[in-house]
Amino acid sequence: MSLAIWVTLLSVPLGGYAADRLRRPNLVITTGALTAALCIALLPLFPYPVLWFLLAGTLVGLAPGAIMALLPRPSSRSTSRRASACSTPSCILEWRWLSPLAGLSRDLSESPAMPIFFAAALMAATVIALGAYRWTERLAAARAAP
Repeated sequence: MSLAIWVTLLSVPLGGYAADRLRRPNLVITTGALTAALCIALLPLFPYPVLWFLLAGTLVGLAPGAIMALLPRPSSRSTSRRASACSTPSCILEWRWLSPLAGLSRDLSESPAMPIFFAAALMAATVIALGAYRWTERLAAARAAP
C-alpha cells in the first residue's frame, strides 16, 4: 500500500498535466477513475499484489490531478468555491461514515476483500461526482446569463 501512495505522489501532477495538455479533463477524470476502480477491484483477485498496487497508485492519481486542474478557470470561479467548500465535509463523510461502512461490508460478507471492492466502487463514483459538478457549473452559467 505504501508503494501505491508513493506512486500517487507522482501521478497526481501527471493527471493535471494530462488534463491541461489534452484539453479534455472529463476524459482524463473518467478514464482515470474507472481504470483505477478496475485495478483496485482486481487487487484481491490476482497474484503479484505489488504490481497491482503500483498500477493502482498510478491510475488513482490521474483523476484528482485533473480535478484540481479544473478549479483555476475564471469561468468556474463560483463553482470552484462551492467545490472547495465541499472538500472538508467530504473528508468528514469519509472519516465518519465511509470507513466504518467499509468495515461493515467486511463483517457482513465475511470476506477480507470486500473493503477493497467497496473502495473500488467509491473510486468509480468519482464519475457521478464529476457529472454533479458539471451540472452545477451549467446551472451557475445559466443563472449568470442575461
